[in-house]
Amino acid sequence: TTRRIPGVEKSSDGAWGSEINIRGLDRNRIVYLIDGVRINTATDLAAQFGLLDPSDIERVEVLKGPISALYGSGAIGGVANVVTRSADFTDAPEWHGGLSLSYGTNPRGIGTHAFSSYSDEQLWLFVSGNFRDRDSYRNADGDRIPNSQFDDWSGRLRLGWKWDAANVTEVSYLRYQGNDIGVPGKGLALLPNDNRHLTYPDTSLQLLSLSHIIQPDPEFWTESRLQLSFTKIERRARF
Repeated sequence: TTRRIPGVEKSSDGAWGSEINIRGLDRNRIVYLIDGVRINTATDLAAQFGLLDPSDIERVEVLKGPISALYGSGAIGGVANVVTRSADFTDAPEWHGGLSLSYGTNPRGIGTHAFSSYSDEQLWLFVSGNFRDRDSYRNADGDRIPNSQFDDWSGRLRLGWKWDAANVTEVSYLRYQGNDIGVPGKGLALLPNDNRHLTYPDTSLQLLSLSHIIQPDPEFWTESRLQLSFTKIERRARF
């Protein structure tokens, strides 16, 4: 997704975690959002994009340049907002669902993704679940890269309710759990003289948001949004 955006590149610390660089500025200068909710952590090594399964991503919105006045400290390089998949209001009741299974050889492992959605004129509901289990990957010579394994699961619920033509309320909940997440390589920036590997044996994210959207007149006033959110990120490190 980010390859099509000029000046934006994706970098990875391992098979699990990915980050975005904007015009050469790294993760410490980028604010990362999921559906408009900030989830930056105190230590962003191998974080952020790993906290959301790629199957749940609809698109990535990128704002370039210093915009700390709007998004607070850390937004010197810009903002990356990941918009997750959801449903929309429809004239008639509709049900949709899907299930996908995947198997990879490098890194070796399995992945599953399932979703279900319902929509009508007044209500839409979207539910999804994911599971991944990956071994350590191998380089071009076929050698195993130590400590690059991970396994995780996540569940997500989004709901929209239309009160009238101008008022919509949305509720979103995300629960993520990662286990035995390895960060390959030695001589990490945080540990320049240490030969130990960094592993996250337990990483979790809970994100709950409530939004009310007002669209009084599309011609003159496109949209106003009031959003309340709660985010809890827990991470244990093992060296």
